[in-house]
Amino acid sequence: MGCSGSKPVDSEPPEEKPKAAPAKMVNKSGDNLSAFPSDIAADTEELDISENPSLAALDGVEALTKLTKLDANSCGLTKLPAGIGSLTALKELLLFNNKMTEAAGIGGL
Repeated sequence: MGCSGSKPVDSEPPEEKPKAAPAKMVNKSGDNLSAFPSDIAADTEELDISENPSLAALDGVEALTKLTKLDANSCGLTKLPAGIGSLTALKELLLFNNKMTEAAGIGGL
């Protein structure tokens, strides 16, 4: 029994280009936060908590060791947590329109 007219089957699947994993981004902008959210995954790379005027502190942010960008614009921040300098992956820190008079603790960034 022959199979006339059939095309040969490739033994190997076509090569796929590896895809870069997207950065894990969490957006809590304008969520009326009054405390830093405790439900942020530790592997978060970008966090937007801007536009939360009742948010006065970022206590707990130092646990996000893979964080590369933190947008905390237009919050009610009065100071940065002591451990913010330990976020060595942090490349972008946005803090305008807050109530801080100094940015102590970011010397290690």
